[in-house]
Amino acid sequence: MWTAFGGRSKYIIAKIKNHGETIPNDKLERIFDKFYRADEFGDSDLGGTGLGLAIAKEIMRMHNGTITAESFEENTVFTITLPIGNNMQE
Repeated sequence: MWTAFGGRSKYIIAKIKNHGETIPNDKLERIFDKFYRADEFGDSDLGGTGLGLAIAKEIMRMHNGTITAESFEENTVFTITLPIGNNMQE
């Protein structure tokens, strides 16, 4: 995990890198959708409901932040951007 902030930046940026199977672009666009599983054909022994990333996206939205993902060369990198200060939506 990497974080970056400093100076007069108004945001904290965290990058979380996961080494594993590359997620194809057509599936990468949907991984934040509720109930979507990239391994929809049961390739994974891990299971899951497809809610984790949808919940993470909603939490980021509630805090005026974002979460994005990119996947390449057997790595997936999630980038979380949050504003500094009390900017939580009600």
